[in-house]
Amino acid sequence: WLTLLLMLLGAVVGWYAARMVLQKSVRVFRGGWKGLALSCLLIVLGCTALECDLFGYERRVPAAEDVSAVRFLGGVELYVPSTVNVVVKSRSFIGGVGNETDGNPKPNVPSLHIVASNFFGGVSIKKN
Repeated sequence: WLTLLLMLLGAVVGWYAARMVLQKSVRVFRGGWKGLALSCLLIVLGCTALECDLFGYERRVPAAEDVSAVRFLGGVELYVPSTVNVVVKSRSFIGGVGNETDGNPKPNVPSLHIVASNFFGGVSIKKN
């Protein structure tokens, strides 16, 4: 709730500061509260939607053994222990995934599933 209160305070200060700049006057505290009220209402609705998970983001969090690496215009290096099997699925656009781990799956060893999505970048998977 502290974050919400700070966001509302920032909206009030920013609203009146912007009105002062646009009107070139410090006498902006009369009227104009309807737009400020609408801005504050939208902030409260947005925070409520995120807090209540109305968009289902928390339901789409991968399982603990699944790692998602999403990069845009850059690369990432993942270091994995040599005691796990690595399974890679990737969707790349002008980029790729390099898997430098052992390609032969070992029996009775946990598997790490990596889903990599790249756009102008790459993912490099190396042994730790």
